[in-house]
Amino acid sequence: MAANPATQLILGYPPAVLQDLPVVDLIHPEDRPSFDRALEAALNGSRDELETRFRKADGSYRWLLWHAMAVEGRIFAIAHDITDTKSRLDERFHRLFETAKDSIIVIDAFTGLILECNRHTQESLGYGKDELRGQPISTVPAFQFRNVGERLFRALQASKTWRSEEEICRKDGQKIAMELLCNRYREGGSELMQANIRDISERKRTEAELRESEERFRVLMEGVRDYAIFMTDPQGKVVSWGRGAERILGYKEAEILGTDSALVFTPEDRERGEPELEIQTALRDGRAEDERWHLRKDGSRFFASGVLTPLWRSENELRGFAKVMRDITERKTHEEAMREAQKLESIGLLAGGVAHDFNNLLTGIIGSASLAAEDLAPSLRARGLLEQVIKAGKRAADLTRQLLAYAGKGSITLESFNISDAVSEILHLLHASIPERVRLHLHLENDLPPIEADPSQIQQIAMNLVLNAAEAIEDDGIISITTGSKQFHEDDLRRLETLSSLRPGEYVFLRVKDSGMGMNEEVKARIFDPFFTTKFTGRGLGLAAVSGIVRGYRGAIEVATAPEQGSAFEVYLPISPKAAAAQRESEPAANERGSGTVLVVDDEAVVRDVSKEALERGGYRVLLAENGREALDIFRQHSGIIDLVLLDLAMPVMSGEETHRLMKEIRTDVPILVSSGYSEAMASSRFGRRGMEAFIQKPYTAREVVERVQKTLSSRRN
Repeated sequence: MAANPATQLILGYPPAVLQDLPVVDLIHPEDRPSFDRALEAALNGSRDELETRFRKADGSYRWLLWHAMAVEGRIFAIAHDITDTKSRLDERFHRLFETAKDSIIVIDAFTGLILECNRHTQESLGYGKDELRGQPISTVPAFQFRNVGERLFRALQASKTWRSEEEICRKDGQKIAMELLCNRYREGGSELMQANIRDISERKRTEAELRESEERFRVLMEGVRDYAIFMTDPQGKVVSWGRGAERILGYKEAEILGTDSALVFTPEDRERGEPELEIQTALRDGRAEDERWHLRKDGSRFFASGVLTPLWRSENELRGFAKVMRDITERKTHEEAMREAQKLESIGLLAGGVAHDFNNLLTGIIGSASLAAEDLAPSLRARGLLEQVIKAGKRAADLTRQLLAYAGKGSITLESFNISDAVSEILHLLHASIPERVRLHLHLENDLPPIEADPSQIQQIAMNLVLNAAEAIEDDGIISITTGSKQFHEDDLRRLETLSSLRPGEYVFLRVKDSGMGMNEEVKARIFDPFFTTKFTGRGLGLAAVSGIVRGYRGAIEVATAPEQGSAFEVYLPISPKAAAAQRESEPAANERGSGTVLVVDDEAVVRDVSKEALERGGYRVLLAENGREALDIFRQHSGIIDLVLLDLAMPVMSGEETHRLMKEIRTDVPILVSSGYSEAMASSRFGRRGMEAFIQKPYTAREVVERVQKTLSSRRN
């Protein structure tokens, strides 16, 4: 080998020695294979560089980086001593190798023996370096689980890289999830494999928790049917739709995804900007709760309670919103029914008090006027004026009954009759009550099943509906009155929300339709509220009274209306279970004089005075008592001569029921005529099983009280 002085200086050989040494004798045995390949490549024209260890004269080795080329069959090489540089690089590599956060294992590519491993390998696997170095990768217990070592070795023999996620067994037996990033490479004359092993147990746990969370969410979305659950993006577009939402709102997931969630709000709420306001509230407060009407796919409405919650990826990144809704229409209906019942009860109590006091006053007014009228000749002007007073008093009594009708406590006299006949009887009143510019069109069916009701109340319904229709017509117009019958089946009533209170069967209807201005939904929702009106103050109860009467007969009202389209009110009443006409008892002649003693018991002096005057004119002797206790004292003293007791129901000191019971204990045969401003049904209910023998409704005229006393005594004598 010929070498220049620099080579002699680096290797420390005298020139004569170098001249006689073959170059291959200086190459480190481990580098011979790569050196031989490099010489062969150079002879073939390659000029690749190679790092090789050369032996010095003292036996140590130096790393030389050399470039070789062939010239006329001889090899010329230029080499640089890189021993110091390589030592520094090795030191740096070793530092990185030992401080790496991944486990690193270096393996001989031909034998599979572990050549080196870093500190992290020992810490993560629990084996010492001496337990790993020199061992085949396939036989180390950590890599025998599921043949990881064997598969790694064979994979890198077939390819230069291999990636896999595996379970590796620590020395203590614990299984840990690892990600293996492996490659095969050449270093000097050696083929090596390197396995970078990263602990992914935490990531796997996180992924498992995420999968479990997603599964729970999927089960929630798929399994919950009583709640509508869906998610939206930040703009309110639906991105997830549960089975409960599908059942309650009617949309399939495929047809709702990507759609604005505001479509489940009613048009009125959308117009008011309620969907946007709900989002703003949720972002401001962390949640938005509401109870409102919503819209199904088929256009039907339901009342729901809902919670909208914002979902955040990070503190400032909004992922979207989650909405949970529950259909509480049934509860809402029940609560409204309860409120209505409480309201009716309150009005009923008020009405009862008003009826009692007001009817006592009216009894005095009407009774006194009727007595005065009897004393005057029919031709006298004063007689006519008194008759006007009586009519006005009766109209005031009608107003009291109207108030009681709304509360469902009005005076009821049940009869079986054709509703068309009842309407026909008041046609002259209807024509007189509406403006001349409004025309009535009648479509009254004659052959209708009878209903069982109080004719005056049915006429009151017709009158109020016609008056209401007339006031809805601003100029010329038409009011149509139609009667008929209709059969309802269970399916029909289920579809018609306003008629849901009816039972299947045949019903008679009264329809009043006008060509007026109509109503919007907001006004329509409140038309039967006694405290709501679109007219000027002081128009009475009107439609509220109609509603109370219809409810009392277990009927229903259906209203069809729209702005500028007029309105149609259709009242449905059940047909009578017995069509036989009510038998009227014969009444005694008006001029027939009575005889006997009547005890009048009433806490109102004016009622006592009127009754006394009327009965004495009718031929009776009258005893007076202003309360139950006084009445009992008088009754005990004169029990042998008293033929009848006219007993007020509501009195201080002792109630009418108690007085009635104690009098019957003294004399069971004495007839007691109960008088009250309440209806006969209400008065009778207060006596329980004993019931009442006779009843007269306040207010009454002088003739009416005399005739009622005569009739009661006559029926007892017969």
